[in-house]
Amino acid sequence: MLANDEGEIKANLFGGPIERRRWIKRFARRLPFRPLLRFFYGYILKRGILDGYPGYVICRLMAWYEFMSIAKFRELNLKRREGR
Repeated sequence: MLANDEGEIKANLFGGPIERRRWIKRFARRLPFRPLLRFFYGYILKRGILDGYPGYVICRLMAWYEFMSIAKFRELNLKRREGR
């Protein structure tokens, strides 16, 4: 997230598979309620519900991972702004 998609390959919805994936990642980073969306994506859309309790646990862990990623990114940005 700190690199902000810098590099030779740019994000493009109508480009190749790598460009399209970068565009989707950039779009997804701006969505509100990302941990909740991550849970529903895995549990409902990817049919984690069919796995029972283990599917529920995995989807909750993925939502927690998303939350921790956001928290760490915000923490790093705050430290960079303060000049540490």
